[in-house]
Amino acid sequence: MFKKAVITLISLLLASALLGGCSAGDTSSETYSDTAFMLDTVVSVKIYGVPEADARAAVDAAFSEIARLEGVLSSNIVGNGIDLLAQNAGTGYTELDYDAVYVLRKAVEYAELTGGAFDPTVGPVVALWNIRNGSGYVPTDEERAAAAALVDYNKILFDENGRVMLADTGMSVNLGAIAKGYIADRVKALLTSMGIEHAVISLGGNVLAFGGKPDGSDFVIGIQDPFGSTGEIAATVSVRDMSVVSSGDYERYFEADGIRYHHIMDPFAGAPANSGISGVTILSDKSVDGDALSTAVFVLGRNEGLELIESLDGVECVLIGSGGERTVSSGLKDSVVFR
Repeated sequence: MFKKAVITLISLLLASALLGGCSAGDTSSETYSDTAFMLDTVVSVKIYGVPEADARAAVDAAFSEIARLEGVLSSNIVGNGIDLLAQNAGTGYTELDYDAVYVLRKAVEYAELTGGAFDPTVGPVVALWNIRNGSGYVPTDEERAAAAALVDYNKILFDENGRVMLADTGMSVNLGAIAKGYIADRVKALLTSMGIEHAVISLGGNVLAFGGKPDGSDFVIGIQDPFGSTGEIAATVSVRDMSVVSSGDYERYFEADGIRYHHIMDPFAGAPANSGISGVTILSDKSVDGDALSTAVFVLGRNEGLELIESLDGVECVLIGSGGERTVSSGLKDSVVFR
């Protein structure tokens, strides 16, 4: 389904109690959170500073929106727009939900920005390797080449009526590297419309914190150690009104003949990216941007990836190399605390 299947970015805040008490009539210290298994991962929404009944209603609404968008954007739901787009590849246009069209257009923007290191038409490659639940398939060189030949974001066609077509038969899109970011942004917009001013949205490896804590302090977000167990922290960063998205080779993988194959695919090679990076964390205003960039930087590697991030306003990164090397973009040098 969606790319990041394990909770790889841990908010230290989510370890606190589900509901904090406060004095009568004072809601400033109230917190309420709930979790659910959605998007093929554990998701959590935590609300600060409003009465429990209001917070509960907001969290329920957030989960409903996540479920709706999962139905629209997943590539594994038979009969939804993304599935029909693949079925109609090379033959005609498909009418898609507004959210799917928006995410596809955003995905094409990032494909162009990254020279194809991020490419939403990587669907055939993802399907070929079929990495899930610790299992997968190691294709032949011929199979990898055939799947990679179907990857080309330039062949996503949009008509004047907002419909979409994949130019060649056999093409498909996989939005797992951008959809959770978009969903996090939409949930933030929904919560804001309901009067929520302080919250943390956690969708597996995507954390979106907004408003800061009601007491004026920042949220402290933990960055997963790629070489540790789930929840083991390599670093922390303090943020407010910021998305923190991580991708890594530790999230979803399988082993065959002593080799570990992870789920982040290099669109050019038709195989798991081998860039010398084990973990990428992107900080950005919008989670949709951080989601796409985390994959692109992982594929590009340290030098090209860092150069890309340094060229973008309002975007920062933390990179952890496959040998444990740590690299921080210039705007974060005084903000990240390594363990």
